[in-house]
Amino acid sequence: MLTENDHPRLGSVILIIAFLGFAAIIVASLFSAGTFCAFGVGPDCAQAGAPVQAAPPGSVEISFYSSNTKQDWIDAVTDKFNAAQVKISTGEPVFVRVTHVTSGGSQQDILSGKIEPTVWSP
Repeated sequence: MLTENDHPRLGSVILIIAFLGFAAIIVASLFSAGTFCAFGVGPDCAQAGAPVQAAPPGSVEISFYSSNTKQDWIDAVTDKFNAAQVKISTGEPVFVRVTHVTSGGSQQDILSGKIEPTVWSP
């Protein structure tokens, strides 16, 4: 049986491996929660933040950042709004582009100037 006296670096190696394992778990959790979607990183970001249809040419685009806890509902009402092709008084269509984010992370991103949504719903 090996002891720490036989291999003085064994404790350090075990500690580093444990740290890397915990870091991997934390990063995987953040990816699955959509934390990095504001930066276009993560498995569900393209699907979570991109509307089904493209913005009409010459449209007035509204950037809407919403908490990922309301994703299903927000996607449904946004798709319905975009499909209605609402126009402003000059005839330009209004298009809402949704990005789903975490409330706390997006608040900090807004305050720091990393993101500048037209509308934010934490």
